[in-house]
Amino acid sequence: MLCSTKKCFPLSPKRTQPEHSPLHLMSLLHPTINTPQDQMDTKQSPELEDAIQLEEETLETAQEVTDPIATQTQVPCIKIIGPRHPTLITAELNDLNILPYKRRPMALLTASNKTPQTYCGALKSGSHLLWKEAINKELENMHLLKVWDVVDLHEDYKLVGTTWVFKIKRNKLNEPIEHKARLCAQGFMQSMGIDFNKTYAPTGRLNSLRALVAFACVNKLQFHQINIKSTFLNAQLKETVYLAVPQDLQLDKQKICLRLNKAIYGLRQAPLAWYEHLKNWLESAKFSVCTLDPCVFYRAGSTPVWLYIHVDDIRIFSKNTAFFKAEIEKEFNIKDIGEADLMLGI
Repeated sequence: MLCSTKKCFPLSPKRTQPEHSPLHLMSLLHPTINTPQDQMDTKQSPELEDAIQLEEETLETAQEVTDPIATQTQVPCIKIIGPRHPTLITAELNDLNILPYKRRPMALLTASNKTPQTYCGALKSGSHLLWKEAINKELENMHLLKVWDVVDLHEDYKLVGTTWVFKIKRNKLNEPIEHKARLCAQGFMQSMGIDFNKTYAPTGRLNSLRALVAFACVNKLQFHQINIKSTFLNAQLKETVYLAVPQDLQLDKQKICLRLNKAIYGLRQAPLAWYEHLKNWLESAKFSVCTLDPCVFYRAGSTPVWLYIHVDDIRIFSKNTAFFKAEIEKEFNIKDIGEADLMLGI
């Protein structure tokens, strides 16, 4: 009997765990099953008791390991210190502040543009002469179009601040072609019911443009594009808006303010004012607005004309686009782009 016991549970220094027979394991799980040990004398040797105790401890450990709840791995919580990606793109990209691969080309392009963010930054940049020329051009357009009147400042006036926005205009090959500066109003300082009311202005739908392009291809129409310069500066304002004296104007800011006659960029009602102004002129030129898209106009006649409008960009579909260009040039200062090859950045 001892030999059989040693065979089942060899206690040698080389083995730290006993070998378990299937029959003996079943006897531990189900004590009612008769085993050779049950047929043995109830009095067992100390070596056998130690072996059985070691086997029970090993079995309990095996049950804990096979428990599905206990086997769930606890994933440590990793806390990320600091932002994952930089919120401000600059020309300096170091190892501690790296962008993903998909964003790196756009980041490098943005960093290489070096577009100033403030008025002082434009005057301190390497292209300060070009930016100064763009600022003077914008102020000259405002003066010619009589955008504002200089009035005395009163305590009751609610002034709207201004800011300069700079942009480098590029062609379809991403080459810089023009430095542009825009004097914009800080529309967040306006109050509903005081210096603005309605603000919604429609823009052309992309499906309408696709339909017109397909229609032009089928009927062999010319497809030209024009751009209206100083767009919002042409629209009359219905509300009374007082503007704080912007930078680069030599006026006493403590005693003088500007009362706007025309819309400028940044005003909440500026897009709507421009759309209504352009729509009124087109209707006076015998154009009709499309019922499905308020930014599509057409005029019947010997030479029909279809127009697609997206803010200041106008696409012309006709067999003779020169006639309409000469007509609209009498009312607005336009830039003739010719055949359209770049629409909405596409």
